[in-house]
Amino acid sequence: MLVVSLQQVAEEVVQAPRPDKRMSGSVEDLDTLFAGNNLELLEQQFSAFGFLAFDPRVDQAVTKYLAEGTLAADSGAQILIIFTTSKPAPTPSALNVEALDWIELDDGILPAQEMLRHLFVPGVPPPLPGLAFLRQFSVGDEAIYFPLAGRTTAEEIRQDIREICADVTKAAERASTGRQFIDRLAAKSQLRQRKFQRGGITSPREWLISAYRWVKANAGDLIAAVGLFA
Repeated sequence: MLVVSLQQVAEEVVQAPRPDKRMSGSVEDLDTLFAGNNLELLEQQFSAFGFLAFDPRVDQAVTKYLAEGTLAADSGAQILIIFTTSKPAPTPSALNVEALDWIELDDGILPAQEMLRHLFVPGVPPPLPGLAFLRQFSVGDEAIYFPLAGRTTAEEIRQDIREICADVTKAAERASTGRQFIDRLAAKSQLRQRKFQRGGITSPREWLISAYRWVKANAGDLIAAVGLFA
């Protein structure tokens, strides 16, 4: 499994119809790169977006799962799942598991926890580890979170992610709005007796830009598994 910065994924999507326009790759370009019309182009490539939140020092089953390299295949081509890393990934490269750890942060704040906190404001953020989903970034949308607590092996994490992502794909295919997407996914999860937490945010775009700036300020990145390059 190869991984690459979400910024690079977005730049390639945005530049595809405009090969003469290049992004500088600087933090200041995030407002332009993640402008509403550009996010809509990204949304044309993926039916939903996931955020895998975990503490690599504690959630060793998740770390081992990522190291085994099946996330892109398990989630499917229509879902883009991102997670944090302490080192930039400007080009597709093999995942450096050591880069998942953020032990050098002086304030002790875990990026995944901070991102979840903002994603579920004003509610109580859910505990790690888990997987959050949004249908869109370009418009106000609601998030839904599936906890992965209690899983002790990479195989258990893999089975959960496969099952959840299969339901996410079906919900996205049958829903015309973000709210319908969340409603369908919540209903299916109730039938499966799968735990979940809903939480609304007014601007996924602002959440994405703020999270990216915070991560980059600490020399890290938001990366995605990109099976299409493997």
